[in-house]
Amino acid sequence: MVARIINIKGKPTTIQRLICVITLIFSGFLLQQLNAGEEKPASEFSWKFSTHFPHISGEDKNGVVSVKVNKAGNPGGVRADLSDLKAGQRYEFSCKLISDMENSCWLQLKSYQDKNELPRINTAGNMEKEQTLVLRFTAKDAIKYSIWLRQNASNKYIGCTSNFSEFKLREIAIEDKNENIWGNASGCVFRQQDDSIIQKFDANSKIDAIIRSEINTFNKNTTYEFSYDVQASGKRMAYLQVKLFKDNKELKRVSSNQNKESKERLSVQFNTADADKVFLLCRIVKNLRYADKPATWSNFYFGAPRKAQSGITQEQITEPKFDVVPGFEVCSVYYNKCKANDYNQISATLTFRKKGSDAWLPALTPVFIRHEKSLRASLLQLNENTEYELKLVVTDCGDREEIIQPFKTKSIDVPIAKTIIITKEMFAEGSWIPESGTEQGYIRYIASKGFIAQASKTQEEAILINEAKYIIIEGLTLKGGRRHGISIIDSEHIRIINCDISGYGRAGKFRPDIDGKFFIGETPIWHDAGIQILHSKDILAERNFIHDPDAIGNSWYYSHPAGPTGMYVGDNREVCVRYNDIIGSDSIRWNDGIDGWKNFYHNGGFNRDAEICGNYFAFGDDDGAELDGGQMNVRFFRNKVEGFYCGVSLIPCLRGPSYVYQNEFVNPGDEFLLSGSSIKMFSSTMKVIFGTVSLLENRISWQHGVLFPKMPEQQTPSKLLFSRRNIFDIKEPYRLPKQISYTVDIDDNKSVSELLPDKPGAYPERPSGFTTSKSHLAFTQVNNQPQAESITLTINTPGLKEHFIIVQPRATKHFTVEPSEGVIEFGKPVKITVTTAPQNIKVARRNVGAFSVRVDNGFSRPVSVLADSRQNPELLAAARAQAIFGSVEKQTDGSMIMNFTVNKAGAYYLFVKPTAESSSRALIKLDDNQEHSLSLTMPKYCKKPWRGVYKGLDQFRLELSEGKHTVYVKQDPKYKVPDYIKCALAEDPSIFLFAPDDLDE
Repeated sequence: MVARIINIKGKPTTIQRLICVITLIFSGFLLQQLNAGEEKPASEFSWKFSTHFPHISGEDKNGVVSVKVNKAGNPGGVRADLSDLKAGQRYEFSCKLISDMENSCWLQLKSYQDKNELPRINTAGNMEKEQTLVLRFTAKDAIKYSIWLRQNASNKYIGCTSNFSEFKLREIAIEDKNENIWGNASGCVFRQQDDSIIQKFDANSKIDAIIRSEINTFNKNTTYEFSYDVQASGKRMAYLQVKLFKDNKELKRVSSNQNKESKERLSVQFNTADADKVFLLCRIVKNLRYADKPATWSNFYFGAPRKAQSGITQEQITEPKFDVVPGFEVCSVYYNKCKANDYNQISATLTFRKKGSDAWLPALTPVFIRHEKSLRASLLQLNENTEYELKLVVTDCGDREEIIQPFKTKSIDVPIAKTIIITKEMFAEGSWIPESGTEQGYIRYIASKGFIAQASKTQEEAILINEAKYIIIEGLTLKGGRRHGISIIDSEHIRIINCDISGYGRAGKFRPDIDGKFFIGETPIWHDAGIQILHSKDILAERNFIHDPDAIGNSWYYSHPAGPTGMYVGDNREVCVRYNDIIGSDSIRWNDGIDGWKNFYHNGGFNRDAEICGNYFAFGDDDGAELDGGQMNVRFFRNKVEGFYCGVSLIPCLRGPSYVYQNEFVNPGDEFLLSGSSIKMFSSTMKVIFGTVSLLENRISWQHGVLFPKMPEQQTPSKLLFSRRNIFDIKEPYRLPKQISYTVDIDDNKSVSELLPDKPGAYPERPSGFTTSKSHLAFTQVNNQPQAESITLTINTPGLKEHFIIVQPRATKHFTVEPSEGVIEFGKPVKITVTTAPQNIKVARRNVGAFSVRVDNGFSRPVSVLADSRQNPELLAAARAQAIFGSVEKQTDGSMIMNFTVNKAGAYYLFVKPTAESSSRALIKLDDNQEHSLSLTMPKYCKKPWRGVYKGLDQFRLELSEGKHTVYVKQDPKYKVPDYIKCALAEDPSIFLFAPDDLDE
């Protein structure tokens, strides 16, 4: 494999010149010997210790480079410059390392072209204390190359000494141009051993671990397969990824599924399109539970797809012809492997009855998913713990089949094998992993009265349930967890009941200079959850109070919201989320009430056979709940969503069908009063395969109704939407594109009540046993005088008596509730009084929040409370005093000039007061800078609001020096003429966004 040895130090000696002549004369003989693997003498290297790393010392003595870490600092190193490299030639640099510690050292190649540094190439850190490090690279047309011997220098490595020796740089001839040579690595260590790779995740990594190989020869617009066998230390640990580049810009990345078994073959197929560079990656998921645990990769393959892509998943191939999956109040029905190729070739009816009844009751018509050759349906009007029969009649290409199938809905009551009382000691050393039960008996964990489980912030989650079964956690008050309160991963038959979960997540730093999210370092905070459920089956989360995370969400005004969520779900089956209070606050907003994993994947979100019912989702900056993903028989019903930007997201329903029925969507708006659609079926990154969504008997009071996408020709569903008896109080319930290629069936005057249970008397619907006389209170707080209003609690069941407490997020301080606890019983209603707390209202805004009246078994009734202080003269004046007001000069051509005098240099947001006839978009230019087409915010609950100017999804933030500045405004050709009567600048945009109206209006 060796073609020559390179001398890179000093001028050639006479002897070296003679050797070169001999080499030329006998090149054929030498090449034969080198390709046979003959070892050649080591090249000479001139190693330089950089002054940039004073915390590292060392010496170069007798061919051994010794490096020692004296104190903590950035990773250091020594370098040797390379010369005489031939462009297009592949090289291998290697050296022997003996170090005091593992993962202490690695090799790095730096190269420069026209004074610009090219992408660096790194090896992984040493997996053993004594190891040969190898770095392979192809030389480019660079003018400067250097090899670095890198040394970690964090606190862990103080005193560590590493010795490098036996340096070799040689050309290598590759018979197979796509030989998988793994070089660049990040977040891991790895070792190539024979035909395998052993990879270990670095606990300090901020990303999923990577080892990377570049493909040298491939065709454009060609489909390839990349596959590997992986032996992993855990499920969902490893995956493959392909990255495509053109002109050094990433075009696309395609990933395989994560391993579902400890040993599995992973494969990803992709089309190269117009890419000029292809990288193959082996990755380990960033998670502390995988730290220092190996994943072994073997049986590499890259080439033409060995099995044609059919669009049918392995799951579909192995699933039964007919299947029934009962839930608590619903039941999924599947009829697979149909013969029909089109909708007119197949028909079906579905009916059901309670066991022992003679009358068959109608159900919604099954939906035919043509590209999957599958009929799917849901029974919706069922009772818990009840025996039923269903009848499915299918006529498929003229063949008629009738199936009668008994089934029983799930029950909250399950056998208990053992009850364990949770103690403080269980949380003393990090995450607590419960003991599993069996099908014959669950292990039930409860807490003694008054016990609070305070978990460490050093662990990813306070409680980890990983690859476990048959567990109940009930009645626990849980605080803490670096990211999550409770994580359920790769588990089955788990129940989280009547728990109080708070104090989880990462606080982060607000970064308006980036995009307004909260960051840890350079990473935005996202998906920190009270309860995380991934890759699991038969999970129940019921009657929990999730509130007050340490993380904070951001408004759409800055960028797409990120931040904490009440729950995070993905790639699951049979998840039931019911009767939970997921309540945010003004100061700690959710991103989503329920956040979905991998929105645009078939197994994303709840995935299949889910029921989300009777929940209260309150006060977030994006969606009340995300159902995005597969949505195979996903049911969202009798919930209440309040105070979010969007009510529920259904983008996209990739497989379907899903059902959204008998919910209430009220009082929309994120922290800055911005709101979108009540039901969202649109995204700029929309995929084109859909299942059918049914919207039935929802009550919608939102700024916008149901938003539909513009789509290419649809060939998959018979109907994209089936909508009946929804009640809107808005002008445009459905926003359809002018031309649609798919079919919708919308008739809100036509009832489907015979197919549904009775509508709830109050939202969210719960079998709580008591009621509140009001579910929303609104106060106008224009002065410092407290205001009060009473609510009556009533039990309507004879003989029932309940102890209750008042719970509300700790961050909600604009009201109090008295008494804070008490007893309700039949025939003896109790009054509670809600009183505003003006001493805690410091800002002119809509102060929103909620509390719950909660009984001992965890059932509750939520009540939202608004204290509107936007028209408080003192608070509004204080807000406006922080602004810099300018002048508006209208020009004869319809354009405008706005002049400002800035007394302090800084970053400012631009606000304008438009007239009613003004455009929502304009061309705006600052001083002599670039012109931008900019949008204006559209806050809800306002009369003549100030509107913030922002660009796309990012806010328009102006870096202004002290002095005079001019803003030029003219019409955007696609919009009406802009017309502004006032203008202002604000360092803190909330001074206008919280209270967009002026006092005199």
